[in-house]
Amino acid sequence: MSALRHIPRSPLFWILLFVIVYWSVPFRQLHRPRLATDSASYLEVSQKIPAILSGDVDIERTPVYPAFLALHRLLFGEQYYLYWVFHSQQLIILIAIIVFYHLTGSLLKNKILAAFATFCFAVHPHLIIYNISILTESLSISCLIFFVYLLVIYYRKPTFLKAFLSGFGVFLLIMLRPAFLILLPIFILFWTCRLLFVHETRKKDVVGLITIFVAFGLVLGYCYQVDKKCGIFNLTIASAFNQFHCVVQSGLYQNGSDSKINRLIIQTIEEFKREYPDKLKDPNWLLAAHGMGDESDPLLYLRESWKRNGIELSHEQKNLYAIQTIKANKPAYIKYLFQKIIFLKGVGYPIKFMYVYILLLLNFFLIFASLKRYSWSEIILHITLFLIPAGAYFTAIAGSHAEYERLVLPVFPLVVLLLFFVIDHFTRWQFVHDEISGRRKITVDILLQK
Repeated sequence: MSALRHIPRSPLFWILLFVIVYWSVPFRQLHRPRLATDSASYLEVSQKIPAILSGDVDIERTPVYPAFLALHRLLFGEQYYLYWVFHSQQLIILIAIIVFYHLTGSLLKNKILAAFATFCFAVHPHLIIYNISILTESLSISCLIFFVYLLVIYYRKPTFLKAFLSGFGVFLLIMLRPAFLILLPIFILFWTCRLLFVHETRKKDVVGLITIFVAFGLVLGYCYQVDKKCGIFNLTIASAFNQFHCVVQSGLYQNGSDSKINRLIIQTIEEFKREYPDKLKDPNWLLAAHGMGDESDPLLYLRESWKRNGIELSHEQKNLYAIQTIKANKPAYIKYLFQKIIFLKGVGYPIKFMYVYILLLLNFFLIFASLKRYSWSEIILHITLFLIPAGAYFTAIAGSHAEYERLVLPVFPLVVLLLFFVIDHFTRWQFVHDEISGRRKITVDILLQK
């Protein structure tokens, strides 16, 4: 019996133990780095880090993840550094699980729910797969958790250092993954609202607002360098590539202002119709795509057919064409975006993410239903935690043309957190010690909190 007293009782210990076993046994075949299609570009850019540090920005990838790879190459050598990247990402995600546990514990009233939320996050299959991949997803998930935890401890105990680190954290996240650009308007709003409604911490909040504008300025400076190099004012050329394919998917090419590109697209449509007549079940052939890589994918066919004929559009031409086409068809393009975001219409997929939309909507109403019970500081925090995943889903789906699950993966820990926030709101768990039997039991009352 005395030995049993030394067994750790913390749920976190058992979660970490289960996770380590879970990673080791069912997924033992994944005990090596996984290279995906995009991995090659990150590896290539990692070789250019000295040039990037001297001001020669890379137009394809932002520098944080390539710098992470370059650091491992420097420390462990060319032959084995990817295995060390693999192990570093696993170690970082284990630390992120610990931080997530404390994050949920500080935001949820019920500690069992906090532990269960951590467990659901830790055993997510996509987390395991992307954790071993040479891609930004693993670091993006971990860094976002660290950043949100910084936000929560600032809410608990504001300091000048935490306010300063928040702006640095936003810039780091954006340079890690450009989709995090949505954090700039969110945190400008966050600090502005705190200045207006949380008077006791104004000096510290001013520092936070200044640092977020500094981060904004640094992002603009980086975009300017990319613009000088390739004519596109953005963090990478990926945005122009995605926007071009979104325009093509939307079917608005027929009214585009660049007649040369329109002729190329229409010509490719006719070729595709002749080569794959049985694939065109949808009246609009561009709605028939079921993901990049399939020979029947019209977008892939578009690219390959032009390549065979020696036609290559520059990123600047694609960007200009997309902008001109959208300007010429604003109402139609807005309608396309609405259908795409809500129903993912236009890419051959059924309705998905609907559970996330319902969760976000429910969370939104719960925040406003509880305004009287929360302080302004708490209201602003909860609205921010709602806006980060909501904004990420909007930008990922509206701004890209495929791989939506992967694009929204970095914010899935916050989706888990919001889910358990809703459960925590409606469920009251009471621990009752039975003095007669001397045993501890759990009773669950599902009650609306008043």
